[in-house]
Amino acid sequence: MRKNNLFKTNRFATIGVITKLNVKLQEKLWSMIDEIEDAGLELDYFQVFKLSKSDGNVQVIEHFQEEPSYQKRVAFEVDEEEIIKDDVFIIGSNDRNLKNYSMILMASEY
Repeated sequence: MRKNNLFKTNRFATIGVITKLNVKLQEKLWSMIDEIEDAGLELDYFQVFKLSKSDGNVQVIEHFQEEPSYQKRVAFEVDEEEIIKDDVFIIGSNDRNLKNYSMILMASEY
């Protein structure tokens, strides 16, 4: 569990994320974390996003963390070809030499 803007600076993306997720979806995932931080709530260093499809052309994002327990589900319409069914992780780190940084990666890259 960490606060102190762990996810706000030095954001990196893996090649899997760059090739599989469009920029708009990447920004949505980051913004879901920003909302929690901006509300002053505690964030686990390990954030999980389950991306799936609902009826029609609806992209579903289930965002959760273990400690402290948190879960949120959002859904929005997108073009059929933009729907992603996969898991994404965002991991925050506080390295004394590199300062705070975070990485977004596909679960398969973990």
